[in-house]
Amino acid sequence: MTDLRLCALSKHFGTMPVLQGIDLDIASGEFVAFVGPSGCGKSTLLRCIAGLEEISAGSLQLGGIEMSRTPPAERGIAMVFQSYALYPHMTVFQNMAFGLQVAGLPRAEITARVTDAAERLQLTPYLSRHPKALSGGQRQRVAIGRAITRNAGVFLFDEPLSNLDAALRASTRVELAALKKSLPGTTMIYVTHDQVEAMTLADRIVVLRAGRIEQVGRPIELYRNPANLFVAGFIGAPAMNLIPASFEGEAALLPGGVRLALGFAPPARQGHVGLRPEDLHLSPEGPLKGQVRLIEHLGEVQLLHLGGPVDFMAKVSGDLQVSEGEICAFAPGRVHVFDAMGQACPPSTATAPEG
Repeated sequence: MTDLRLCALSKHFGTMPVLQGIDLDIASGEFVAFVGPSGCGKSTLLRCIAGLEEISAGSLQLGGIEMSRTPPAERGIAMVFQSYALYPHMTVFQNMAFGLQVAGLPRAEITARVTDAAERLQLTPYLSRHPKALSGGQRQRVAIGRAITRNAGVFLFDEPLSNLDAALRASTRVELAALKKSLPGTTMIYVTHDQVEAMTLADRIVVLRAGRIEQVGRPIELYRNPANLFVAGFIGAPAMNLIPASFEGEAALLPGGVRLALGFAPPARQGHVGLRPEDLHLSPEGPLKGQVRLIEHLGEVQLLHLGGPVDFMAKVSGDLQVSEGEICAFAPGRVHVFDAMGQACPPSTATAPEG
């Protein structure tokens, strides 16, 4: 069993709290991504799970067994680092075999494990090469292969693709997805600042801020129903438009006298509305109007930065003919509502009619 349970886990560096009361259950075979801004504690949490950092308080159980004080080598965990951490004087085969040799495994078993991992990751042609003769993506695959050979129950990935360029990140992400399917019983925990990686790879995402968990859920759940303003602004690219509002019956009143129909009456009097750029649709009678200040052309789509009583961004088709300085009106297809404390007001979404 490779299920993981964290109960009230905390970590302090001196008097500075880095992780505060983390409660999290990860099922055996699950792929979970940790995301959050720099300094939120996601890499520290990963290192605590690995045993590279000693927890200050709380419990860490793996397969129902307390592991808080167990040495890293005895936890049955393999970790893949951002920096690859390959031995430059060793070949690919030797790098992948080194940990098994230290563990004293028979040569035949070492060869079988390395060969199997190399085939999974398409590294067979490179087994005799040294790391300096490999691309960044190939080096990262070697680091992943070294983890696979250990037959660990839990894999930990600490921003493994951040050193790669955009094209290599995309191709290696596909390889990681394939690896996930080929190891269905292996639990994987993945730290990343890249939302695309988290949204496409993870079964669930854990959003962290200032050492605390803000929300846990499936990627689509976090996207459609963020629990608070922080998650709403963090999940999604481009980011959700978050606009101060007051609420009157079933309507939201925005700066400049803009009135949005919500379809329900929020319990709060003040707060914010959230409008995803992709949920804004051009409409001559749309209540949200702005002057186009900047256009970002991204090929299939373009991002319009609009200003007026309300500054906002809209994501529209790349074929749309629009010019800077033009006045455009939009109708929101979906409106998120947050109270004065930043918490989502259910129902979290409503259809707002045009006009």
